[in-house]
Amino acid sequence: MPRAATCAGSWWRRKRVAYARAVVNGPFSPTHSVPSDGALTWPTPDPNRPAEGRLDPGLPVEVVASSGAWVQVRCSNDWVTWVDGRTLLPLAAAPAPVVPSAPFAPATAPVAPASFAPTHQIPAGGLEVRDRPDPSVAPLSWASEGQAVQVVGGGGGWTEVRFDNGWDGWVDGSRLVPWGTSIGAGGSSANPVAVWMPIGGAVLVVLGALLPWLSVIESANAFDIPLAFLFDKTSTSTAPDIGWFLLPVVVVLIAPVLGAPLPRPLLGVLGALPIVLVLLFLRLYSSFPSPRPDLGAGLFLTLVGGGVIAAAAALPGRTAPR
Repeated sequence: MPRAATCAGSWWRRKRVAYARAVVNGPFSPTHSVPSDGALTWPTPDPNRPAEGRLDPGLPVEVVASSGAWVQVRCSNDWVTWVDGRTLLPLAAAPAPVVPSAPFAPATAPVAPASFAPTHQIPAGGLEVRDRPDPSVAPLSWASEGQAVQVVGGGGGWTEVRFDNGWDGWVDGSRLVPWGTSIGAGGSSANPVAVWMPIGGAVLVVLGALLPWLSVIESANAFDIPLAFLFDKTSTSTAPDIGWFLLPVVVVLIAPVLGAPLPRPLLGVLGALPIVLVLLFLRLYSSFPSPRPDLGAGLFLTLVGGGVIAAAAALPGRTAPR
């Protein structure tokens, strides 16, 4: 969080104070005061730049310029800075506060402060914060573990939250921990469906590899079919078998035990691997001359299991963001 500022200034602001004295004429005449929760300050009216500090609650300031919803204020020592004009409180007999012509974009500029009442807290591992509920959008910020937030809206697995400094953003709502609840190291707020779904898919893949893929005179499972056979049915290679390439999904079963959920991209790859192997096998099967051997249940269990794992990678609440 930006550190508080009392308008007393520090040595690194002296040049800006001198500049303000040169461009702002007349004695200091306060028109507004800072609200009870303070006000973030910016060197320019640009929400894409980081805030440089925070004005203390109740501090008198003078509005000297405006730009949309932003106002430039002067402090008693002639230091000037930019703040969200909607947050300032007019003094008695002072001009009305600046009214913004248009609202700021969510999570890219401060919002008018309201009574902050935390309802949840950020889980173990923290959460990415975005300006809208869209996973394809790059995160704007990172909320640290245990940080208090107030839920103000949401939908579709996403939740709009407000932080104690008045900023709003969108997070994975399924991972939020109720306020006052102990945060477990294992991420107690994880979506149970998202946790158990990939495990179930991995079990199906392993079971499918052991069950028959083909029913001929003797049934053949994934450990009886060489991988080279998928690309050349005349191949005489005997190793390695397809089954060994399905075993990496076992890490899906091990990860929860170790308390280290898999990243979404890796989970997606592990789900796609059985699907690709089954599709290659079906392509080969279609070239078999009639009468063809019957397809076994293991082939379909492997295909379904891979699909379940891949689908789980898209569910919210499964892992902590990077």
